[in-house]
Amino acid sequence: MGEGTTAWHWDGSRWTSMALPAHVSQLAAVAGDDVWAYGVTRGEENGLVNGAPMMLHWDGETWKREQLPVVGLPSAYESNSMGASPMALYAPAADDIWAISRLVGDDDNGDAVYAASFAFHWNGTSWSKTSPDACRRCGIPAGDGVITAAGMEGDNAGGSTLLSSIRHRPMHGAPRKIGSPPAVAGRSGEVTSTDRKQKLRLAEVTSIPGTDRVWGVGSVTLEAHGDANFSRGAIVQYDPRPRD
Repeated sequence: MGEGTTAWHWDGSRWTSMALPAHVSQLAAVAGDDVWAYGVTRGEENGLVNGAPMMLHWDGETWKREQLPVVGLPSAYESNSMGASPMALYAPAADDIWAISRLVGDDDNGDAVYAASFAFHWNGTSWSKTSPDACRRCGIPAGDGVITAAGMEGDNAGGSTLLSSIRHRPMHGAPRKIGSPPAVAGRSGEVTSTDRKQKLRLAEVTSIPGTDRVWGVGSVTLEAHGDANFSRGAIVQYDPRPRD
């Protein structure tokens, strides 16, 4: 399924569709009868004007809404129109499911505001609310650690979202940011000083089985720079092995 309110199920011979009681943007599966879908409610709930987090579970026959802990609205954002923004859903095991989100909204001037990210964890029995940093297994395997994202650090300083800038977390140590690839030529056909401010925005990352390499697909973009703005598709590769 893609982002939306409809799920499609393949039973071995044909596809059937079913409506979901939420706008779902993340999907993860442990098995054919153990699938999780993460999204937001269609209206105000628990003080979140633009939708609260919603988790759905597929047991092989039906979708059921799960009971998630209430997300308290931080006092600094009480005057804003906030809503949940799902960032990632990981399902390493049936008793180890992680859903990572943050709150996004507008202030009185109509400018975007972002609350610190948070995580929900399923231990096989119930859901609890915790920090994304608690998810040591979240991410894409790479060498002696995993590829994670800026959002995994908790505060989203600078407004970065999950997969907008990736990090490498060694098995024993703090996450390390992975530098962006060299800047690409801008509208002038050359790399100007303004073009060097471009950012890498990854939409998906995946590991290559049997290797330490990770591939990502997304775009490089130059934002808020007037006539210099541009966005171009990008495919990048990360290899943790030392270079000569």
